[in-house]
Amino acid sequence: LVCQIGSPKSVAKGLQRIGRSGHSFGKVAKGRLLVFDPDDLVECAVMCRAAHRNHIDRVQVPEDCLDVLAQTVVGMSLSVRWDVNDAYKLVKHSYCYRNLPEEKFISILKYLGSKDEYEGVYSKIWYDEEENVFGRKKGSRMIYFMNLGTIPEESNYRVITNRGQTAGELSEKFVERLTPGDIFVLGGRSFEFVRSKGMMAHVKEASGRKPTVPSWAGEMLPRSFDLSMDVAEFRGEMSRDVDSVTEDELLAHLCSDFDIDEGSSRSLISYFKEQKASCGVIPDDKKLIVEEYIDPSGNQRIIFHFPFGRRVNDALSRAYAYRITNLIGITVSVTMSDDNFMLGMSRRIDISRIIGMLDSKDLETILRKSIRDSEIFKLRFRHTASRSFMILRNYMGRPVSVNRQQTRSAYLLESLANMDNMPVIEETYREILEDDMDIKNARYVLDLIGSGDMGVSVLPYNGTPSPFAHSIILSGFSDIVLMEDRTALLKELHRKVLYRAMGDSVKEFEFEEDQVIPYFREKIGRVTAYSDIVSLLKLTGPLQAFRE
Repeated sequence: LVCQIGSPKSVAKGLQRIGRSGHSFGKVAKGRLLVFDPDDLVECAVMCRAAHRNHIDRVQVPEDCLDVLAQTVVGMSLSVRWDVNDAYKLVKHSYCYRNLPEEKFISILKYLGSKDEYEGVYSKIWYDEEENVFGRKKGSRMIYFMNLGTIPEESNYRVITNRGQTAGELSEKFVERLTPGDIFVLGGRSFEFVRSKGMMAHVKEASGRKPTVPSWAGEMLPRSFDLSMDVAEFRGEMSRDVDSVTEDELLAHLCSDFDIDEGSSRSLISYFKEQKASCGVIPDDKKLIVEEYIDPSGNQRIIFHFPFGRRVNDALSRAYAYRITNLIGITVSVTMSDDNFMLGMSRRIDISRIIGMLDSKDLETILRKSIRDSEIFKLRFRHTASRSFMILRNYMGRPVSVNRQQTRSAYLLESLANMDNMPVIEETYREILEDDMDIKNARYVLDLIGSGDMGVSVLPYNGTPSPFAHSIILSGFSDIVLMEDRTALLKELHRKVLYRAMGDSVKEFEFEEDQVIPYFREKIGRVTAYSDIVSLLKLTGPLQAFRE
């Protein structure tokens, strides 16, 4: 039996993990999915149904990766002298490069051969443009075999405070998501990110301020777009069923078709009923919601209920934030999940202006501008420069530290500021926009919105955030408050939703605390005497708690 804690984020990953059980002839693989919140429950339920229907996520193969192509060309040059046309035809036989434009292939040859605008780059091959041939250059064999590979070297950033003290370390995955002004928690203390230099992250203390970036932000797997669309379609089904089907029929349908227990099914039904009672609409594959929320500090939060997965939401949130920043001239914070993303700002904006703010034709241009000076661009440039042999991981038989690689990449990036068409820079953009984000499906979503096939409703703030917004509103609280306090905040939000939907009649269904505590206290099995231990062990089996 495999117990999967939380969603595996794709049908393929779920089947692979559960498939690790029953590794014997004639055995059946079994798995249990353990969820923590309603959004996780929805995701896992939809994943189970998709698995039963053999709806497995499509495989996305990276195309036209120029850094890997540079390695390939250097490797080809070691064995024989190549005619450029023959080499280009051979490369296009690969599925990944079947659509590679010839001018991009020529730009790789010029970069590796130190021609034209790349004259200052140390050449790895010799390239004769007149004879249209290229071949091996002396010394390139050692560079190739000592620096071959696509997995980047990673290291932790040292966190330096404004007092010059070391506060701890942060992973690269976490730092790449930071922007100046972001608040995060490290070692129980809040810090504001200022800038990075080399492998050092410079911060200043921000005591008492709520984090804008959760501590797990860099570690979360993104949900696949196919599973995300299934989740959106399921929301549409539930939106219709909660009004047209009896609760018993809906309960039976969820238990049989989605492999979830009765208690989870009831929680699912309640979750959707509360959302519909709260704001009258459930965001799905045909209609979306842009919701306004004013936090206790008086800052505006705009929540986009876009259930398209973290990669699509990453692209859309950055683009919307860039547009709003240019419009009102203030920094916009971004918090995102697979089901929505939230933009935070200190100055209020009319949310009805946001609907037509973004167009699919301008998306790539906006994203390129928004990420050019970001931390993720600096890190990805180091990775692509290393794979392209612009920065060497091993030189003269000695390894080059990650810190030194990052320092060199920073100098190179500054020198190449006006050369966005350079293969290494171009590949950095491609890796961020297509691998880290999902610009293709982000464009698809914007096209659906622009054509009217997907509607967007505006939900102004009315005192209580909708249930679907609770998770992202509380996303930063797990770093600064105890779990009991976070639960209390969630209960308070839930109570406000009930009062908004049911009015004062909700008091008829509420229990007083002095009624609830004694009732559950009686149900807790307690060991008060030696004789109780025997009965407890008969019920539970061996317990490590009784070992000395």
